[in-house]
Amino acid sequence: MKNNSNMGYTLLACTSVVCLMLLSAVHVYKEKSKLPLVTPSPIAMTNNPIYVSVNSPYGTVDLVKAINQHNEDTTTTQLKMLREKYLDLMKTVITGMNCLSAKELQESNPRKLDNAWTERLSLIGISGLRNIQELLENVISNDIPGDFLEAGVWRGGGSIFAKAVINSYNQSHDRKVWLCDSFQGLPKSTNKKDNDYFSSLKWIKISEDIVKQNFRRFSLLDDTVHFVKGWFVYSLPCIRNKIKHISVLRMDGDMYESLTDTFYNLYDLVPIGGYIIIDDWNIPEARKAVTEFRRMHQIESKLTVFRYNISAYWKVEKKVQLNMPWYTNFVNSRKLYRNEKLSTC
Repeated sequence: MKNNSNMGYTLLACTSVVCLMLLSAVHVYKEKSKLPLVTPSPIAMTNNPIYVSVNSPYGTVDLVKAINQHNEDTTTTQLKMLREKYLDLMKTVITGMNCLSAKELQESNPRKLDNAWTERLSLIGISGLRNIQELLENVISNDIPGDFLEAGVWRGGGSIFAKAVINSYNQSHDRKVWLCDSFQGLPKSTNKKDNDYFSSLKWIKISEDIVKQNFRRFSLLDDTVHFVKGWFVYSLPCIRNKIKHISVLRMDGDMYESLTDTFYNLYDLVPIGGYIIIDDWNIPEARKAVTEFRRMHQIESKLTVFRYNISAYWKVEKKVQLNMPWYTNFVNSRKLYRNEKLSTC
């Protein structure tokens, strides 16, 4: 890891700003609302400087939630500023930008920053995290019901950030976070439209325990965060009856079959007004799965491409009847590995 000293000072400065804002905000509200003063615990740096934790459960987020319970007009500006500082800090740490020196940050263009992933908890960059935030804020402000679900999570950074957004809006009682992954990399291809390239990549094999530990380091692991282990063709059917709605469905499966399995098991759980995010729009096999599904179901919602044409998303504007006979035939045509089934359902 480069520039440990600079990195530590950068992170300490950022967290200090957040703590000072928290203290200032809570002091102001103490007089107005007669709440007992809550003081943030000292910042505890772990051995890996890219993580921040607080000594009290849910630390920073609890303070945001406490402030969020007050509806006085005078608190709105402070609350918004506090939330933005917290989420901006989360973006910085999750993307590993705090691991860069000031000189590197100044000289790096956004595209390079989005590709520098060595110390990251996510590969989607600031723009990908901003997309998650904007779509979650949209469904929250418009009262679109449903959870956040990510199919393909790597180190968990995208879902960690989604949980931070949900908590900062005091929405955790209404919106769960689901992480669906094999937690041992991508599967070997079971159809002719994919190849085995992704299954050969060892660096994408991140265990469930590591992802849970990443949540804990941000004090964001609670009983509203659910882990679903298994290849999608087996695991996703098991959770359909456990989820009522998915307001934001983020798909990061890389392969044709992974996205197809996700579409046919989860798409109809996304209500009108919810969103579909495709992380791998730039991968031909993934794009083929998307275009075929949209065409087959006559989905004409505007598809917005972002992250330098890497990713895309659209808003669900109508309910569709899934072509399950087609999907059943597709599953039956594949060389599935039932003896390697990972799902526990």
